[in-house]
Formats: sequence, C-alpha cells, structure tokens
Amino acid sequence: MRRILVIHSTSDPGVEDRIARMAAKPELAAYQFQHIYFFLPEYAREAERDMRARPGEFLEENQASIRQRITRQIEVTEPEMIVVHNGIAFTMAPMAVLNIIAELKERFPQMKFAMQDGPALAETLFANQIQQIFDLSPETQGIVKSMF
Repeated sequence: MRRILVIHSTSDPGVEDRIARMAAKPELAAYQFQHIYFFLPEYAREAERDMRARPGEFLEENQASIRQRITRQIEVTEPEMIVVHNGIAFTMAPMAVLNIIAELKERFPQMKFAMQDGPALAETLFANQIQQIFDLSPETQGIVKSMF
C-alpha cells in the first residue's frame, strides 16, 4: 500500500501544519499522500464571516456533492487507502461523514478505509458503523497512528 488519500475537515493553518508534519516523518517516506477536504476552504472562510452558517447542516445537505468530489479525486489519484481525519466535520455531522464514506466504500470495495484513532473509534453510538466501514487491522491502524 503506497498511495493514500487523506480526507480532512477543511484547509486551515492547523491542517496545513499536520500535512507538513506528515510529509516530514521518515516512517511515512514510502507513502504518497493526496489530500482533500469535506469543507472546501471557500466554505470555511464564508462560515467564519457568517455566524449563521452551520457546518453540520452543510454536510448533511451536501452529502451527494461532497461524495462526488471525493469520488473524482479517487478516480484521478487511484489511492489504495482512504484515511479520514476525525476532526470538526465528524464532530459536527458524524452520520453525514459515515454515510459519505460508506457509499464510497460501496463504490470502491477493493479499497481500504481507515479513520484516525480517537474518541470516534471508541464511541459506542457509532461502533457498529465504524466496524463495518473502516479497516481496524493492526497494519492499517499502525499507518494511521504514524500519520497523526
């Protein structure tokens, strides 16, 4: 497994720092990373200006278009694994994120899907969906742990 697509919540200085740290880790040198976001940077800036903007509602209402955008990225980059960072997108709209990823897994059954370890993986409310969608094998979790 060499090509990994990482799905972040949005692009901001914290995410850019995370991507730079990931790229600098010697244990990840063999991997080629591509990055995509649930919220496009333009939407994140708009939400900061307009306090009425609700990111969770945006994700709920735009699942199809977000899934299409990620699907196009998968078709172009042909990753072997998709890794979801469990940031603000998952916190604000966990079912929307899980629905998007579940549909991607259905479309690309040969691909591995993983999620950053953290409260989301231990959350009993979503444990069943997480076990069905994400590869929780030690090998995959080792790669993900190295990333974050």
